[in-house]
Amino acid sequence: NALGSQIVVGDDGTIYAIGYYTLYAIDPVNGAFKWKWEVPKTVTHQNGTAYTYGQIGALALTNEGDLILGSIG
Repeated sequence: NALGSQIVVGDDGTIYAIGYYTLYAIDPVNGAFKWKWEVPKTVTHQNGTAYTYGQIGALALTNEGDLILGSIG
């Protein structure tokens, strides 16, 4: 997964970067991944299973520290 060009920095210095299908949280001190999250391929809901796998297309950080992701596809 190559990193996309969108990067945001949290109040604590955590660096959030997007790849094609993955969101990375990077420790600013040592450069290690704090965690990684991948777009789920499917999501189960009351009417069955929906195919959801799409490329992450946008990344934003709210004033409250929540991450908002947009997807393509």
